[in-house]
Amino acid sequence: MLVLLLAREPVDGYLTLAHTATIHRKKTAVCSVTDLAALRLLPVILCLLLLAAHFFRAENMLVVMAVLLVAGLLFVRRPWSARVVQVVLVLGAIEWLLTLSELVVRRMEMGIPYSRMVMILGSVAVLTAMSALVFRSEPLRQRYGIGKAADPESP
Repeated sequence: MLVLLLAREPVDGYLTLAHTATIHRKKTAVCSVTDLAALRLLPVILCLLLLAAHFFRAENMLVVMAVLLVAGLLFVRRPWSARVVQVVLVLGAIEWLLTLSELVVRRMEMGIPYSRMVMILGSVAVLTAMSALVFRSEPLRQRYGIGKAADPESP
């Protein structure tokens, strides 16, 4: 029985525990880099969807479609697509700050408390701006080819 558990090859057509563990390690090693890159894109996707919802509430469908198209650029593995997403996220953070200032002025005029709203929208603005920085991580730099030196022999 001990020989059966330690064998690396299937014995009599049955996979042993050691053999299944080896297969599992090989499968997870292949998927880990792409899973990590996809996981790092979650804040970007969340911020873009939140920005689209913001413009949807303002009934600005043209901007909603533009933001959703930018979210689709996450599937294009080129450096320019990552840069476009970063620019849109920074512009989105500015939009959140402009919205925040407008709402604070309205609430101040009406005498309504606004400190909680400042905390929430300020956090959303910071999260949106910070999510532009995820493209500096190594898995995403590899995914989008950011920072690669141009090959002088390529046409």
